[in-house]
Amino acid sequence: MYLEKAKRILDKEYQIQRAKADKKGLILIEEKIVHSYQVLGAGNMILKNEKIYEKCSNEEIDLLKATVLLHDLGRFQEGVTPNIDHGVHGANLLKNDDDFRQNKVYLAVKHHGHLIEALYDDEEYKALSEDEKSEVRKYIFLVRDADKIANFYLLFRSFQKMDNLFFHPDRFDGTLKATKGVHEAFMAHKSINKKDVKNVADQTLMVMACVYDLNYKASFEFLDKLNVMKILMDNCSKYLEESLQNVYKKEIIDYIKERV
Repeated sequence: MYLEKAKRILDKEYQIQRAKADKKGLILIEEKIVHSYQVLGAGNMILKNEKIYEKCSNEEIDLLKATVLLHDLGRFQEGVTPNIDHGVHGANLLKNDDDFRQNKVYLAVKHHGHLIEALYDDEEYKALSEDEKSEVRKYIFLVRDADKIANFYLLFRSFQKMDNLFFHPDRFDGTLKATKGVHEAFMAHKSINKKDVKNVADQTLMVMACVYDLNYKASFEFLDKLNVMKILMDNCSKYLEESLQNVYKKEIIDYIKERV
């Protein structure tokens, strides 16, 4: 019930915004409708392989899948109105629906693309009971992991096509030496804040550091089985200073190996 309804909501918003978008906006919108279903596929893999979801009822699994599919609902508007917070916008759209306005869905969509601290600092989240917070985390960790491994897999399969979309070498200073704060965060296995990105090396480490935000063993096993991060680090090494390319690659590969 929930997943089929989510598909209708997603398609309606997709159709509305694509009718208003210019050529550049259409490229984003078309990419994001495909991405939404790729993330659903990644979410299904996690749901089948993580013990935390084993005892979920069929109804809750359906709601979890719907939440994953709707995570980028706000992206379509971004194709018409650039630079909006698509997570917040998507969550606000879901407030209008009786099935999807519940906290565990709404907050998962709202904060799926933020640093996780944004969820923990959210007043709505802080007002919840410990059991309710646990439920929210069950939803948002699924969405965040599925989103990231889908993106990593897309880059892995189509690096040349997706290079500019993820690394934006045309938007940043071409310096290949990461700034001190970004380098230290990466080596400390921390996610990197967009506001700290100053050059193409910083941007590259920010994308790769998303692996440090993964929550589930199934996510790490997926990346390890296909050797995804080694190949990605080899491909994007052109944006990093030569003396540190292997250092960064080893850091990520070792991090994954320790978690499978």
